[in-house]
Amino acid sequence: MVCGSWCVVVRWVMVMTLLLVLYQHLVTAHVSSETFRKFTINSSLAALQRCPALSVLEIPGYAQLPRVFCSHLCSLNSACRFFSLEGGNCLLQTLKLTPGYDAVSVISGLDSYTVPSTEYDLAFLKPIQAGSTWNGYPNPPSVVNGDMCWTKSTQCSCTDYNKQWITVDLLTSVNLTRIVVTSSFDVDQEYYAKTDIHVGNTGSYTTDAIVASKDGTSPSMPLETFTYNVAVKGRYVTLHRTDNTALCLCSLQVFSD
Repeated sequence: MVCGSWCVVVRWVMVMTLLLVLYQHLVTAHVSSETFRKFTINSSLAALQRCPALSVLEIPGYAQLPRVFCSHLCSLNSACRFFSLEGGNCLLQTLKLTPGYDAVSVISGLDSYTVPSTEYDLAFLKPIQAGSTWNGYPNPPSVVNGDMCWTKSTQCSCTDYNKQWITVDLLTSVNLTRIVVTSSFDVDQEYYAKTDIHVGNTGSYTTDAIVASKDGTSPSMPLETFTYNVAVKGRYVTLHRTDNTALCLCSLQVFSD
């Protein structure tokens, strides 16, 4: 039997429909299995909820397969790491990552951020405690969770006016070469000053040696980064504010280059 032109058209439509269905299935599985993860930080879910999207694009009425449409938009944007759907919109997403987690490797054909061997934040997800916590701020402090996407200062950490210290336990004594502090922003920007940095094996600022200090001037800009080059061995890193004012910061990183 010879298939006429109408038959060819029908077959073509059927093939294309099947391909679209299969593609939608693959994209759906891609999302549901979380294979769009291009980062390796444990706080990814919380960060995703508050990180602003790269762009929010309305899904046109002719797009019968929204996931396929959004996946295509994400593939066209080099900064897009994954996408989400909200109402009738595509949200193209990315996350800001702490330095030391920006190297790319390929895992099962997928881009994935990994820890480079040349630079590793020793404080990342290590046990941390504070002498006090200002009401409404994370406890324990959130300064070592690797999340660099802040939209409000209460996502960072602040002590109150008493017991103004924050200590991270590296779990073993390490030769340290660099300590990096990222100050806070908004109303908390001024609260990183007159602060001593202690390193030692007791975890107390009263006994561990001072290896660096922040002077009495407040940060000149939001989320200002302060790098302290040190040459010291110790298990605990403690930030202690020496006057009767709160200690606020967004990130504490420790390196052994």
